[in-house]
Amino acid sequence: MKKTVLLFMAMFLLLGTSSVMATQITKDTTESATPSRGVTVYRSCAYATIEKDEYENVEIEITAADFRDKWEGVKIIVTSLDTGEKIYSRHFSKSYLYGFSDKSIEIGKGNILTQVIIWKSSLTGHWLAKIKEKGIY
Repeated sequence: MKKTVLLFMAMFLLLGTSSVMATQITKDTTESATPSRGVTVYRSCAYATIEKDEYENVEIEITAADFRDKWEGVKIIVTSLDTGEKIYSRHFSKSYLYGFSDKSIEIGKGNILTQVIIWKSSLTGHWLAKIKEKGIY
């Protein structure tokens, strides 16, 4: 009985330490975050670069799948705040949503491929976004 309990405890410890982590490198520190699931985030951005096109005054809606959902990954909808028109709508399968303490947001496949970055400009104070399905390099 003791061996069974110890075996289960060892399995849980191994599963807990093998979770996917994203790393954001800032000026002086490195911050890690675990993927967020089952959340919807709205962010208004002054400027957004989507693939190769540039847009101003947009709202980005990001929905991360929950464990109970039939789909997996992250859904992104970009809407113009001026016209109310949908500019971009995409589902990134097998991608994860990461939120950091400076309120920046990243979406990517593990810590290998980053597909979306939303950050606040230190110069202007505006929120900026970059979306590229094949990855931001």
